Amino acid sequence: MGDANFPHDNIYPGGAVITPEGKVAIMYAAQKFPDWTGFGLAIADQPLGPFDHYKNNPVYKHFSHAHEFDLVSIDAANHRYLLFFAGFTPDPARGPSGDRGYLLYSNDLISWEPDKHNPVFSPETLNNWDAVHVRPRSLNRIDDTWYLWYEGCNHWTPPSYSGSYWWDTVGLARSKDLIEWDYYPRNPSLPGLGTKGQFDQNWVGWPRMVIKDEIGYIFYTASGNISPSIGLRRIPIQQLTDWKSEGGETINLLN
Repeated sequence: MGDANFPHDNIYPGGAVITPEGKVAIMYAAQKFPDWTGFGLAIADQPLGPFDHYKNNPVYKHFSHAHEFDLVSIDAANHRYLLFFAGFTPDPARGPSGDRGYLLYSNDLISWEPDKHNPVFSPETLNNWDAVHVRPRSLNRIDDTWYLWYEGCNHWTPPSYSGSYWWDTVGLARSKDLIEWDYYPRNPSLPGLGTKGQFDQNWVGWPRMVIKDEIGYIFYTASGNISPSIGLRRIPIQQLTDWKSEGGETINLLN
């Protein structure tokens, strides 16, 4: 993809779409450590490039740090694309300062309009696994409902561990309008496998779901007994969308 054409040390691709002209458009977050310098746009005729960076990058700059996001093509009357990103919020309506979910809309990937309800996505809990940071990562529309895989972070320890660390883990939420959200009753829905020696025993994050033949394939990054690596989990879409039986008590058969 080449170097971004605005200040950066690192670039992190967050999403890609095919434009109406058939071109491949990639958007990315740029970091000039320790600052995040905005979202950039690059376009190519094919996935392997070469990519041309938009001359007036960044196309959007949050008022504070902003990094993880998903970019989605939609069929709406007043916009063609939406971008759902994690932006630092120093004084949220509830809970401590931290990352929250913000929505942007665009017709051309260059001019972006913030949702008037921003931030539209907040932690499920005030003192548990996602109380400080929530980071939208993977947004999928299934029938008339949006499903969001997101990272949660807090000074929190998974079950069976001692001590407390800043553990990232993954939750699931859904919404009809991207404003009002329901959280999966048994979040975190995609935790580490939780046993010593597993590659994802410490933390999991960066989820991204691809749907094929009614199966959701969730790729994720994790760390445990080896350096951060990529994992894959699968779930039938029918099970992913059926939350009716998921609110009951969890029974620990090991005790």
